[in-house]
Amino acid sequence: MEPGVSRATPHPGVDLRGAGVSRATPHPGVTSMVPESTYNLDPGKPFTWPPAARINADKASFYRCGFVSVQGTLTDSEDRHYFENCYIEGALDFIWDNGRSIYHECKINVTAISEGVPGYITAQARDSTADNSGFMFKHGLIFGTGSAYLGRAYRPYAKVLFHRTKMSDVIVAQGWSAWDYVGRE
Repeated sequence: MEPGVSRATPHPGVDLRGAGVSRATPHPGVTSMVPESTYNLDPGKPFTWPPAARINADKASFYRCGFVSVQGTLTDSEDRHYFENCYIEGALDFIWDNGRSIYHECKINVTAISEGVPGYITAQARDSTADNSGFMFKHGLIFGTGSAYLGRAYRPYAKVLFHRTKMSDVIVAQGWSAWDYVGRE
């Protein structure tokens, strides 16, 4: 089995926890890593959350990395994260949780979960107005073969910003789904 591929269980290919690197370190972070989860592609397996990576560390940074899965591709949990020039592929909630993250010049590939059923690129989990988590996408590209909403509110105060991001016609016209929080937008 290739490194970073999770076939036997729905555990992440990469699980990063703990403190990140110090500011004194020049160009800290992970470079050129591509964890992939193929769990949901195996026939007969129940469809489940199979992340390629789970980030639960402060000051974690990723440069020219790829993250590939179907659902929950990148679990972006807690604290500050920076992604630059990364490739992220998925169909359903594939960038999700409550990190405080910047995605700079990242390419997002939307794949189809099933014919005619749109997925969700983000599912941000900000719980309150005091919570400073959120996702910012800057100068990126969204493309693919499926269709998707930019995101859905995974928690009542979800915060996601797409700034100067090129979006192909894979984004559904509505753009955003309030999901269980309709009327609280």
